[in-house]
Amino acid sequence: QAPKIIQKDLEALSQTHGEFFKTKTLGIDLFAETMSVMTRFMGKSFSVNDDCTKCKKCVKSCPTNNIVLKEKISFKLNCMMCTRCIHSCPENAIMYKGKTMKQYNPSY
Repeated sequence: QAPKIIQKDLEALSQTHGEFFKTKTLGIDLFAETMSVMTRFMGKSFSVNDDCTKCKKCVKSCPTNNIVLKEKISFKLNCMMCTRCIHSCPENAIMYKGKTMKQYNPSY
């Protein structure tokens, strides 16, 4: 248990930052939040081309739940730029800044 004063601070942060403090650990949170802020300043950089089959592999691989599939794939502003979505897509349909990236494919 955290000391009471720290617990109060965490509760206050939880109220203002919602799910962020409820679902993650501090080390990853700090990095993810930093990258998320940078992503907001850079604008929406990820998109999906017509090759997308809506298999949801990108949705499942995203550690920040940044990818949503409704009628089509959309990206929120919680991205930490891990690029798991790009490398998990079987169709290589996810683009960054309008370009398809080469996927990491180890040959072992």
